[in-house]
Amino acid sequence: YLVYHTPLNVSEPVLKHSPLLDDDDLIAILAHFAHDPGYAQTIAQRQTVSASVAVKILLQDDETAQLLLLTNRGTALNDICLD
Repeated sequence: YLVYHTPLNVSEPVLKHSPLLDDDDLIAILAHFAHDPGYAQTIAQRQTVSASVAVKILLQDDETAQLLLLTNRGTALNDICLD
């Protein structure tokens, strides 16, 4: 994938808007770039964020990503996210 081989500023539009990235892809990207909060922040701004992706973002120690996620109307939250 482009996202693994380009800087975030190049891959950001793909991370935010690509319908081809499924939950498994997004979770793998979050794990791979856990050291860089920009990736979680970008994924948190997608039009829709599933509960499984939301959990991974919420577990990262990045308040900005967490806030972006929780204020995103397209985020699906489940009981695990709310605990």
